[in-house]
Amino acid sequence: MKLGKIIVDTKVVARITDHERGQMLNYLRITRLPVGVILNFRHARLEWERLVSTNYRNPEREEFA
Repeated sequence: MKLGKIIVDTKVVARITDHERGQMLNYLRITRLPVGVILNFRHARLEWERLVSTNYRNPEREEFA
């Protein structure tokens, strides 16, 4: 079980777009982690987004199904 683990993707882009979101969802799918965060350091104020994979399944919960 991978509790407490997330993927953090740091960027320096004009803004977070669907391209960055799609990239993060691919990372989540490959690693089978449920949560990822995109951090954009381009501007003085930090831009960030949290993404949750809808494909994530906790293997420990499936044991009881």
